[in-house]
Amino acid sequence: VEGIDEATKQIKDSLVKNGAFNVEYRLQNQDGSFSWIQDRGRLIYEESGNPLEVVGCMIDITGQKQNQEELCKYRRRLENLVKDRTAALEKEIEERKWADEAYRNLVEHSIQGLHIIQDSRIIFVNPMLSQITGYSAEALLSMNLEELLAIIHPEDVDSVRDQWQHHENGDAAPRSTQYRIIRKDGHIRWTEFFT
Repeated sequence: VEGIDEATKQIKDSLVKNGAFNVEYRLQNQDGSFSWIQDRGRLIYEESGNPLEVVGCMIDITGQKQNQEELCKYRRRLENLVKDRTAALEKEIEERKWADEAYRNLVEHSIQGLHIIQDSRIIFVNPMLSQITGYSAEALLSMNLEELLAIIHPEDVDSVRDQWQHHENGDAAPRSTQYRIIRKDGHIRWTEFFT
């Protein structure tokens, strides 16, 4: 028996305290291999109250122990996989935050007026576009298509409208076009629009 001294001590201590015991230990088989044993028992007393005998049983729990060891291995492996994946995701999140911040800085500090039009509405403008047009970002974002076209010089509206329509339809259109805008203060300014 492997660890017999400890098992014997546990059995004696449990019998004295509780009148019963439940211990696990390894027992060497005749072929030299080891089996896990669960040894359980309790004291039987005489009518006078004196201990008479110990009744118990020994159960081979080797299979259970092997299953527990396998589960522990899988749990550790899974914990390592989760830890590695979490670290990779945290790194990816940090890289995306950095990229987002770099992109935001680029857009916010660009010397070009930038905007995004979706469904015939401006959904994003940068500060430079407000500077170029003289309209606040809020004013530009609240404009519908007709209001946007109203800040384009009347002689250039049709060509700009055609280019927007080609772009909306996914048709081939020039990558850039030059046209005039009428700033909020009434001044005319030439601009170049890139898609």
